[in-house]
Amino acid sequence: MLIETRRYKLTDIANVERARSGIIYPKWTTYIQVSATHGQVHQLQKVGTIETKYATIIPKIDIYMPYFKIALERCVPEFLARYQSTINIQMGDFSFFEIDLHADIKTQFEIVALMKKCDEAKKAEEDIVGQLKAIKKIALSKMMI
Repeated sequence: MLIETRRYKLTDIANVERARSGIIYPKWTTYIQVSATHGQVHQLQKVGTIETKYATIIPKIDIYMPYFKIALERCVPEFLARYQSTINIQMGDFSFFEIDLHADIKTQFEIVALMKKCDEAKKAEEDIVGQLKAIKKIALSKMMI
């Protein structure tokens, strides 16, 4: 089954602005690092402040917010490849940021659930690799006695 997305200009569907010091942002505010960045995307898990090295993105449309973060993360590499000319992202460049979104809220929930399972599997594999590295370190130290 093919589930289609629609491409939007980020600034048409969300308010994008440089984070301001002393401002309390709502839970689920999504923010992207714009100073010395590789395009890291974050999301507030509770009401709080955001450092000024970030751009805040608050959707004007009805969307499942964990899905919104995933959709942004998916589109950041293409945006950076086209518009990032230094280690910083210029705020004006966000007018060119395009994002692909699924309209169906059920699909958004399903995508988040699948990504959560993938993240859990990745974490489990990383734990195994860490354990194997520890075993290797112990074995190598015993070989050198």
